[in-house]
This record gives sequence, C-alpha cells and structure tokens, in this order.
Amino acid sequence: MKKQTPIADLILRKKGSKVVVHIMTSHKSISADKITEVKDNRHKLKAQKTIIVSNNNFTEEAKKVAKAYRLTLMDYETVEAMIDAIKAPKGSTALLYAFAPF
Repeated sequence: MKKQTPIADLILRKKGSKVVVHIMTSHKSISADKITEVKDNRHKLKAQKTIIVSNNNFTEEAKKVAKAYRLTLMDYETVEAMIDAIKAPKGSTALLYAFAPF
C-alpha cells in the first residue's frame, strides 16, 4: 500500500486566516510530484495559504508547479536564514539540529 501524504503537518490560524504547512524531508531535491500531492489540501482545509518546508532544495519543475498553484516553498537555506535571524540564547542549537539536512 502506498504511503499517503498527510493532509497537513501543521495548520496555523490567525485573525480568521488559515495556513496549511507541509514538512518534506528528503536526501535529494523535492520533485514536482511531491508538490502536486499536497497542492489541493489548501482547498480541502479551506485555508488561504500553503507553505511547504523542506530540509533540502526543490527542483526547478517543483518551483514552477508551486508558483502555478500559489504555494510558498521554503528550502533549507531559507529556514537556516530564518533561524540565524532569531536571537537565540548563546549556545542554543536545538532548532537548527532538528532541521539539519541528512
């Protein structure tokens, strides 16, 4: 039996707005097929936005599919930059290690 992608890994709500977040981990770049698997979940959950977060990069085709469906992609470099922007207590690396690439 094929493993199904969950409808969402995280659902964020703020002031009546809903955002669906999918976490994708992989040893290689995330393909367009993976993006296509989750593209309809925003509508199923009546959300306004979908964000796909990966511990790797996305293929060029995946980026095109995401753009066509107005999905936000966050690759490892984006997440790492966000972590760097957070003023974490000195010596605190738990969040970075939790999302480090393989």
